[in-house]
Amino acid sequence: MIEKKDIRKSDDKGIVTKKDKFIPSKNSKAKIVIVIDDVVSQTHINKILDIGYPITMSFLPPTPMHINSAKIASKLDFYMIHFPLQASSAFKSVEIKTLNIDDTYKKIESRVKELRKIFPNAIYTNNHTGSVFTENYEAMDRLFRALKK
Repeated sequence: MIEKKDIRKSDDKGIVTKKDKFIPSKNSKAKIVIVIDDVVSQTHINKILDIGYPITMSFLPPTPMHINSAKIASKLDFYMIHFPLQASSAFKSVEIKTLNIDDTYKKIESRVKELRKIFPNAIYTNNHTGSVFTENYEAMDRLFRALKK
């Protein structure tokens, strides 16, 4: 577990927890990636494709409310997983199997493995809600260790 005072160091698992010191080259062009998340249906995909620009789509995991999200994602060459993480208590639409700050490493690792099976071609993830989770150093450490495996 990383203590708050250690957050600017690399831990024993090699997870870098300090800010990048990236310096852009003056000879390179700026790059931008546009991500649209909360994608769960073919209608969403069609509307995003109609934009006419390369857009990265991030899919919520399947639930009874959007059972086919992984199936339709598999038709795309590139997509991300929109990973449900604990939000503030003001957020009322909690996704099934949302990770919480008190979840054990084993539970987090199990969910990561499950999502990798459901979305076998995804190599990136972003958080769905998650303000409480992403503010918690220990929870994020457990998640990063599971994702790194």
